[in-house]
Amino acid sequence: MLSELKAEVAKHLTWLKRHPDLPTNPNDRAVRRLMYTADGEVEMGMVCEKANGTYWAFSTCRDIQCTPPEFYFVEHKTIQQAAAALHEYVIGELTRVICLHSDMPLTTRQRVFKKRDRRAFDRYGKGEKSSAEAAFRCGVDWALRSEGFPRRPIWAKFLVQNRNGSFTWFEHMPTIDHNNGLWVATEGRSLDVKLSDAFWATGIVRLA
Repeated sequence: MLSELKAEVAKHLTWLKRHPDLPTNPNDRAVRRLMYTADGEVEMGMVCEKANGTYWAFSTCRDIQCTPPEFYFVEHKTIQQAAAALHEYVIGELTRVICLHSDMPLTTRQRVFKKRDRRAFDRYGKGEKSSAEAAFRCGVDWALRSEGFPRRPIWAKFLVQNRNGSFTWFEHMPTIDHNNGLWVATEGRSLDVKLSDAFWATGIVRLA
């Protein structure tokens, strides 16, 4: 079922290239835009040429997870390689979003997320002061990438979990209020994490 969904999503993705008849500066670098056309035209990402002749790709649509640093730091030797990487990433993200907003079985999706979480633990777990810290950071990685967490506000530098299980973003390092089990900060902005109603309506998973 997941493969059929990905194939259907791919049908609505198309590349826009610079029109050959338009006047361009000789110093202009090659660029392509990936568009999703199922409901109008929505830009999903771009591929651009770098000054050293390599290419990089990145997502631009606010409705999917931003490409992580390990993705957009990759230097592709050809524009075709960069385009293929972005195309695959966008298909995966669009499929993830559709699964979150539907009653589609999530078994296959969860296996993919477990692999991501394992990679996150391997990355964060090396050199950490304690395995507990590494495990928490991996849990946050899972939530941000996989479970419908809202995107981090651009000003937020800290994400904490309160005693009641809720999460809060903070601009400056907070401290714990032991009276109520909540994290607080005397300066800067803060924002409680709220999942969308659509996620809560479809976020149940059968374990057995």
